[in-house]
Amino acid sequence: RSLITSVMQHLTRISRALLPRLSTIGAHRRCPTLQQLSRPAAPPLLPVSAIASSPISRCLATSSSHDAKLSSLLDSELQYERASDQQQQPRQQPSQRAPQPPPGFTVTARSGTQMTLTRQCPEDGSLLEVSFDLNGSTASPDAESSVDDHEDAPGPDANQDGNSSEDGEEILARPDLTFRVRKPATPACLTVRCSFPPINISRQMAAEEPDYPTLSIDTVAVEGVSGGDSLGEYELEADMLNDDLYKQLAEMLVHRGVTREFEHSLVQFCTAEEHRLYLRFLAEAKKFCDA
Repeated sequence: RSLITSVMQHLTRISRALLPRLSTIGAHRRCPTLQQLSRPAAPPLLPVSAIASSPISRCLATSSSHDAKLSSLLDSELQYERASDQQQQPRQQPSQRAPQPPPGFTVTARSGTQMTLTRQCPEDGSLLEVSFDLNGSTASPDAESSVDDHEDAPGPDANQDGNSSEDGEEILARPDLTFRVRKPATPACLTVRCSFPPINISRQMAAEEPDYPTLSIDTVAVEGVSGGDSLGEYELEADMLNDDLYKQLAEMLVHRGVTREFEHSLVQFCTAEEHRLYLRFLAEAKKFCDA
């Protein structure tokens, strides 16, 4: 028993000697300076004012502002166009305001801006197709004026009664046209590509020959030729035709319904269709800006 007592007393003295050193080591471990040396403290969070003034946030705010302004302008243009349409046709029903193709022609294909009209010719059973693309079909009268017309224009002191849009001149859709004449007895077809001359020349031609269209024939081709001797993509430029061939090609189209009345109706139809696409463009562009 005396041995156990002496051992316990010895352990007590050792523990009393070690306690001050252990407390000193623990104090050094909890020292903030040592913590900063071993693991740097996380940087403080940015204030709200610094975030709002950052380049990214300024860019987002600027983009939203520009989009909102563009959306407002698009909406104003859309409302103006719709109001103008109602003023021009206040008493007509929506079905009556729908664009109609020229008499005798029906819409047989429509894909975006591209359309095809057809007419069955009762004279010989042939089929006449006319295809066109409304993209790029509109131009102001001033844009279609030639250099010669500019040279003959009156001076600044003269009364300007020309084709300026400020005079209320309507901007018309006059696309390039591709006519295809098909006959039941052959798979081939005669393709005639035409274009509208400038408005001032078109008016002059209409005054000289009111029964004939003012379209200009550009190229002629025979498509769908079967057999080994195919023409491929060959097209004959109209400039290479003599006057008799050119006139007879025009007569062939007139005989199948491409008259002055057809030309006028087609321009009105294309103008209405292009205007419909323009209104749709304004609405879709506004939706994009608002997204």
